[in-house]
Amino acid sequence: MDGAIITPVSSGFDVEGSCPLKAVQVDSLVVLKIIKHSRESFTSHSAAGQLLGLDINGVLQVTNSFPLSHGHEGENASSLAQNRISYMQQMMRCLKEIGVDNNVVGWYQSVNSGTFINMNLIENQFSYHQALNDMTVMLVYDASQSTHESLSLKAFRLTPSFIAAKKEGKFNAESISKYGLSHSNVFEELPLIIHNSHLAVSLLHYLDSRYRFVPTAPALSLLPLSFSFDNLEPVVDSYFEKIMENLLEVTEDYQYEQSNYQYYQRALAREQLKIQQWLQKRRAENAVRAANNQSLLPEDEWQRLFKLSSEPSLLESILLASQIGKEKNKILFS
Repeated sequence: MDGAIITPVSSGFDVEGSCPLKAVQVDSLVVLKIIKHSRESFTSHSAAGQLLGLDINGVLQVTNSFPLSHGHEGENASSLAQNRISYMQQMMRCLKEIGVDNNVVGWYQSVNSGTFINMNLIENQFSYHQALNDMTVMLVYDASQSTHESLSLKAFRLTPSFIAAKKEGKFNAESISKYGLSHSNVFEELPLIIHNSHLAVSLLHYLDSRYRFVPTAPALSLLPLSFSFDNLEPVVDSYFEKIMENLLEVTEDYQYEQSNYQYYQRALAREQLKIQQWLQKRRAENAVRAANNQSLLPEDEWQRLFKLSSEPSLLESILLASQIGKEKNKILFS
């Protein structure tokens, strides 16, 4: 193949172009690597890693991935971040040398029937959006739900309205009203397609045709691919118990945030009442002084005398409400 001309991608395809993102296509090999990484990290940390691929005609094709380290015990955040960056650069260089897709298109994270919508996740996804573009996604793999039911792998990205509010840096009542934010439009879930290569499809057809006729039970274990129905036994109790625990925990956190905001509103109302009373008194004094041809006292001194508390961010409440909705959906659709 020496001297062969590599034909560029046809202009009929919009590669890394302006087509809006419509779906995410994940190679089955990537899915298996995410599952493997999740199982290896099941007892210690949630698994996380980089997604590699290409955006073609509005479909984000995830063709490869590699895991990220959680660091060593006692390692500080700054050192961990530097080591991760160095590791990612080395991985990207190695993948490029062997001709594998090395375009970063997002990241993945595994959860274990737990809450995954939090500030760390928001900051991670927003940093990917700023460093790359709005085509970057995150894949969330729920290990417990996958064990209990079928594969639970979902693709998310931040909505344009949330990104606009995040860039402004304010999540007060005015900003939320301005951008129309609510618990339901923090993330946008994208359609996810699992793609098998032609070789994998051929193998599946071969295995299906070869082992279609299953012998009697004594000889069942002799097959290279023996079928077992033990995993189909319901494990509803432990699974739903974990969901309910998560739901109660998130609901308590949400109520705590709401209580804090209500306390702020009550404190603000008390201070505003004091300001109004002070202004009425000052205006009455000025009316008397005006009648006596005396100079008027300034009416803006209240800004020095009274300190209004700054409005707390509502972002945490929005994220908790969003997580409550997702936990509720787990119960409804399980």
